[in-house]
Amino acid sequence: MNSVIGILGLGVRSTNFYTQQLHTKMHKHFGGYHTFPFLNYQIDFNRLNPYLPNNFEKLEPALIKILEEINPLKIQRWLIPNITLHETLDRINHHLSLFHPVELAIENCIKKNIKSVVILGTNYSMESNYLASNFNKNDISIIKISKDDKAFVDQLRIKIYNAQETKTDIKNYNTLIQKYTQNSHAIIACTELSLLSDSINNNKILDLAQLQISEAFQFYLEVNRM
Repeated sequence: MNSVIGILGLGVRSTNFYTQQLHTKMHKHFGGYHTFPFLNYQIDFNRLNPYLPNNFEKLEPALIKILEEINPLKIQRWLIPNITLHETLDRINHHLSLFHPVELAIENCIKKNIKSVVILGTNYSMESNYLASNFNKNDISIIKISKDDKAFVDQLRIKIYNAQETKTDIKNYNTLIQKYTQNSHAIIACTELSLLSDSINNNKILDLAQLQISEAFQFYLEVNRM
């Protein structure tokens, strides 16, 4: 078996979001009945989810086992539809080629001369040192959001995971983004929040999932010289 792109299937909504976005890009680019070719290796997400975000003692061996399962599949590059999981991947000695969301975000910030960002994601992502340190060492400062806004964002992503978000939630989320992007850029660092991307109209957003998806599509075109 030899495929260009592989997707590690995790949560249902996030995995479906990645695949649907890739199919949409393929159809827009080529028209007709074109769909994006990839290999999906769907795991039982409960093998990892109880230990997210940072129970590394449990996460690392569980993820190593999964990487051993997918390694023989001869995929050129992998998409992992979970931003938080990349911290664990960074801690593991593996040889997979990934579309790494944090690396892509930093590349974009440098290219666009973005010097400060706010992080919107899980409570862990917004408070931990993982994202902050990666941006800081590239001279990109992190602007902290308020405690109340942080709680709202974390509760919203839980609602989205359970498909319980409301129109009011989305409106309030838009307002929050507008507030923080007046003087900075926003990093969307949670796949659940990326599901609302079609509801957000703001050119000062760097959505980590969308960066992965766009890079994967471009890589596919380049490999196939399309």
